[in-house]
Amino acid sequence: MAKVINFSQCQFEDGTTSDTWEAYWTGDAQNFVPPSGWIWRSIKGIAGQRNGCYDRSIEVVGYESQLVFLDAPPARYAMFSQHHAKHPRNMEIHDTIAEMQSGDYGDFRDIVYGFKEDTLPASDNHILSLHDIDLLDGITPHQFERFWTSEHTSFDVPDGWTWYALRGCRNRRQGQYCLYVEVDRDMYSPTAHEAFLNQPFIETLATFVSGFYDSYTDYEVVGQSIVNR
Repeated sequence: MAKVINFSQCQFEDGTTSDTWEAYWTGDAQNFVPPSGWIWRSIKGIAGQRNGCYDRSIEVVGYESQLVFLDAPPARYAMFSQHHAKHPRNMEIHDTIAEMQSGDYGDFRDIVYGFKEDTLPASDNHILSLHDIDLLDGITPHQFERFWTSEHTSFDVPDGWTWYALRGCRNRRQGQYCLYVEVDRDMYSPTAHEAFLNQPFIETLATFVSGFYDSYTDYEVVGQSIVNR
């Protein structure tokens, strides 16, 4: 199992404030029952392009759940509709206070999907960092993915920092890549993040891709649903 995750931008409905949204995620959303293997999170930008904005992530754990999630949209949406018909309270409040703009981000999966040991989902004590990256001229997707798959485990990443190269499967970043980082909240600071991006392994990565510093957002987790196994 590898990382499979969706990011959607959040647009508040008229009358919704950040206090309303956060109160929902620390209150009613605690009773939200997601589809099997799905973990819903409200995330707030604390640095970068989406600083001060609220978005949503859905992380999917478990091989079978990931296959359904990555399936063609009609099959996935049918499953989603059937699930929420059984749990009508799930979206009753949510849909009155915000709308998800899924097309702005999209679905991603780890490019070493199927080739690595189980990965643990992020916790609500993690800072999540999403960096759009672009292949350099002359670098093919095959070359980059072969490099990452064979070399990324040898990089000297600081303790407490976990990173992934994700490939977009749908929507705005389809067929493109991002660098996704999870770090324990007590180890994060803007200075620590800058230091992370100046590690020697980034210089190696920069021979394949660019964009680490140009298009990114660091997020804190405002709240998350239960994990429905």
